[in-house]
Amino acid sequence: MQTHWDNVLNALVEDQNRKIDSSVINALIVGFNDYNSNTFLTTNDYKVAETVNAYNSMFCKEYPLNVTDNNNNIPGILYGRYQNDK
Repeated sequence: MQTHWDNVLNALVEDQNRKIDSSVINALIVGFNDYNSNTFLTTNDYKVAETVNAYNSMFCKEYPLNVTDNNNNIPGILYGRYQNDK
């Protein structure tokens, strides 16, 4: 799991070629178990919180609908698959 932690982004990433990928969020939803260290990431783990924060920040700016909703104080963020996905 340590290989998926990005110290610059401060988040768990798919890989270095496409850091923000919603498949990571899917993995966190179903639960991530690092079999090498027998560690399970729970929803209140700081790495989960930092990952969600990084993804929210990126996707909030990525799509005009999110920008409009954010400016109008409408809660929620729509995610895409990854940054610049068309």
